[in-house]
Formats: sequence, C-alpha cells, structure tokens
Amino acid sequence: AQHAAEAEYIAAAEAAKEAVWIRKFIDELGVVPSNNYPIEMNCDNTAAISMAKEPGIMKGSRHFQRKFHYVRECVETGEIEMVK
Repeated sequence: AQHAAEAEYIAAAEAAKEAVWIRKFIDELGVVPSNNYPIEMNCDNTAAISMAKEPGIMKGSRHFQRKFHYVRECVETGEIEMVK
C-alpha cells in the first residue's frame, strides 16, 4: 500500500507542476480574469493526500526527492487543494 501512495504522490507532484504552469500562463495572457482560488486536484489515494497535507506523515519516506515535495509546497501556499 505504501508504494501505491508514493506513486500517487509522485503523479500528483507532476500534475501540480502542470496545473500551476497552465494557470500562470493563462494569467499572463490576460484574456480571462485571474482568480486566487486553489486549483482543485482530485486524488483517489487517501495516503497520498495525507502526504501532501501533513508534514509529519513523510518520516518513513525520506528517499523522496525534493522535487516531489512541490505538491506539498503548493498545498501550503494555497495554490493547490487536494481532494478525494
């Protein structure tokens, strides 16, 4: 089960990068009014959502590379909201 959560978390990190980039791109075009609401990202893995929302949950997953924690940074800054 831990491997599934890690795979979902890595996929969420990649999706978060794409979603944030697309939002910034659209904002820079100026064709639509920008909004400051979090991007709602759906994830069907409760453990992966917990990894993104709760810093202490990752103690057993120290091998994660820094780049995969981007999703957590986005959740903390309010750019992304992880939902099930």
